[in-house]
Amino acid sequence: SDVCSSDLIVTRAYSPHLAAALGQPVIPENRPASGGIIAVELVARSPGDGYTLLTYGTAAMTYNKLIYADIKYDAERDFSPITQLTEAPLALYVSTGVPARTLGEFVALARDPASRLNYGAPGYGHPFHLAMELFKERTGANLQFVPYKGGTPVVQDLVSGTLQAMFYTAGNQMPALIRAGKIRVLASAGEKRLAEYPDVPTAEEAGVQNSVAAGTFALYRSEEHTSELQSRLHL
Repeated sequence: SDVCSSDLIVTRAYSPHLAAALGQPVIPENRPASGGIIAVELVARSPGDGYTLLTYGTAAMTYNKLIYADIKYDAERDFSPITQLTEAPLALYVSTGVPARTLGEFVALARDPASRLNYGAPGYGHPFHLAMELFKERTGANLQFVPYKGGTPVVQDLVSGTLQAMFYTAGNQMPALIRAGKIRVLASAGEKRLAEYPDVPTAEEAGVQNSVAAGTFALYRSEEHTSELQSRLHL
């Protein structure tokens, strides 16, 4: 994942606690590009001794195999889940060049055949990609998908106006960018309003039904059982 991605931030958050519990260092290692597939394949090929773990969202273990024909791992064969780490509700962000100030205005703009709106996400099948595709299906919005190799360049292009919209978590740098007037948030994709944006309605409050979307992150290990450390990982 890239340096500001949600999975890397989650890893950095739990690593000190895991290190204290195990009595040894836990070092986050960044493996960017290909929507995280490179990192997943690395862990799948690693010795099954419990010393190489994977923090990842739902894509690696569910729908990547439906999207990518050439992935070199089998989620059911190669991995075992240890624990769910967190769930991150998403929000819809737009660049400041987009004239819409509400979700309804954005839907009307995106339905206009003359509008040329692009949105980005870290690769096909990423939760941010699927959230927008769900939004498009629910609203009839017309937005062109632009795949990226990580979340940071998507945010950078949203700020610059190269992209017009994206789904993303409410954490990381997003609240600061909103306060600085560099992007806007139109709606939460969660079941309730986000603590970071208490004045921003949910998509359902704004009239878009059945559009809840979130990113779920879990900790995985490769499937083999060969060391005492493996049993200690299962809390």
